[in-house]
Amino acid sequence: LLRVLERRLASTLRVVYLPFAALPADELCTWILGLLGASSGRDPERDLLAASLRLEATGSALVVILDDAASMPVATARRFSALFAEAEGGLRLVLALAEDSHSDQMLSSFQPAVSRVELRTLMNADETARYLRAHLIRSNAPKEIRARFDPTSIRYLHRGSGGVPRVLNGLAGEVVRGNLSVLPRRETAARDEPLGFGSDPFDVTSDPADYVPREASQELLESVETGLQRGARVIAVTGPPGLGKTLLLRVLERRLRGSFRTVR
Repeated sequence: LLRVLERRLASTLRVVYLPFAALPADELCTWILGLLGASSGRDPERDLLAASLRLEATGSALVVILDDAASMPVATARRFSALFAEAEGGLRLVLALAEDSHSDQMLSSFQPAVSRVELRTLMNADETARYLRAHLIRSNAPKEIRARFDPTSIRYLHRGSGGVPRVLNGLAGEVVRGNLSVLPRRETAARDEPLGFGSDPFDVTSDPADYVPREASQELLESVETGLQRGARVIAVTGPPGLGKTLLLRVLERRLRGSFRTVR
């Protein structure tokens, strides 16, 4: 979900996506500056502030998308909160994190600026099919690998994963590696409702990079994107592990690039 947001925001903002945040504030700032193509001096925090203010002066902003944001030390959160306050509208944050006491403590550093959205919906069978299709097309999987993911196999993978992207990724990885024992025998595979395409799941014309699984994720994506465009400073995307927060952030980064400076 984060990857989807990354892509959508890229047309209007400068977006950077970081896969984790378990670093001291100065190292985190140095990492962000590197992704922006900027060098850092003796004070990376002030350098990042200056970069954010320059973007704000041009009518844009820097959006930092942090996956696994709960890994951020509380001390780092406090330093970023101070930096965030000085940057005003030039620096904005999107944080993906599970719901626990540490996450709440970390988010408290940014109050009252935090807007909160929740991701809880599992994928249905058709969304599972589109999820697999998008990943295999994006990775340019060879035809012989794609052939393993016919509608019958996809239905079984959906049942085996329960619609949880993280579990689905593990099962699909076994299929890609040739471990077909995770799939049922053809004569015993149950038939379910038709999927939203014909016999070839990969006969598509849409851009898989824009794929967002399930309707609830589309609504969440639009909520985050609209919030940032209207000046929201910190947005926390919360929910149980494995439901697709990372994918949303990735697309968000790409969408924002035109009007914000983003780092990933």
